Amino acid sequence: MDRAPASDRQLDLRGVIPGVALPLLVDRSIDWDSLGRHLDALAAHDIAAVVVNADTGEGAHLSPEERSSVIRFAVDRVGARVPVLAGLAAQYTAEAERLASDAHRAGARGLQVFAPAAFQGSHLDPDLPYEFHRAIAKAAGLPLIVYQMNLPCGPDYTREVILRLADIPQVVAIKESSLDRAHYGRTLAAVRETGRLQLLSGADTFLVESLRIGADGPMLAIAATTTERYVRLWRATQEGDWKTAEAVWQGLLPIIEMLFASPFRDFRARLKELLRLQGVIRTAAVRPPLAPLSSAAAAQVRAAAEAAGLDLIDGGGAR
Repeated sequence: MDRAPASDRQLDLRGVIPGVALPLLVDRSIDWDSLGRHLDALAAHDIAAVVVNADTGEGAHLSPEERSSVIRFAVDRVGARVPVLAGLAAQYTAEAERLASDAHRAGARGLQVFAPAAFQGSHLDPDLPYEFHRAIAKAAGLPLIVYQMNLPCGPDYTREVILRLADIPQVVAIKESSLDRAHYGRTLAAVRETGRLQLLSGADTFLVESLRIGADGPMLAIAATTTERYVRLWRATQEGDWKTAEAVWQGLLPIIEMLFASPFRDFRARLKELLRLQGVIRTAAVRPPLAPLSSAAAAQVRAAAEAAGLDLIDGGGAR
């Protein structure tokens, strides 16, 4: 059954927003039982929302029907406890409009919009992302979070682009995941100049620094695991307790450095292996063309988890 969210419900993004990993069975079909456990584990914490079908959830590797099914499943499982946001990855405008409409009908409360490949490169005309996001807004009528991707992977959303996007009422936030400190600062300045947009930190590799500079909340793939630590870190920053925030951060560094080591594309498989070791999901399988972890890489995940002091429950199942 389609379920459009009530239009008068406000979306409060202040707080930790984890990216949901998508558990798969060994045949690469969706492991719904593991996904339910994963969602329950996330929603048990004081988080602002969850986001499915994003990079962490391999949204770009799913069929349109699978994407809608994942949203519906998440809404049914935890939607009464936390807002369910959905990633939207499309390569052309008509596809984006269709996926946005599907996500709205499935019950998503907001969309994290990925940039199409056409936006890559420098000197991006602000009208191009403006028209793309305006079409999505018209198709779904949902709050939009514009995703500034890792710079080697995505476009450079400049001050001019951000100010133009702010003309779209449904655009409510920029997620800054360039993983570049200077770029983060420029994005923050542009967001504050709009007078209304929020900045969500996706600076997994310098999180405390990014929050100290200024952010309205962290939206992180890595918060799919050790979620309680990220909530504790966020609360400490809100109380001005930067010493505690830094201590929590230092304890997480072995995991962070492991997850985002080269090659960057393997972070999904590493994250799933970590969740498997914690007993949350059954396998660390990923969708091709992504590759499974080697035995040596899996051993590195375990070593990082042990160094961070995580409780591991390795059922010994297939990776």
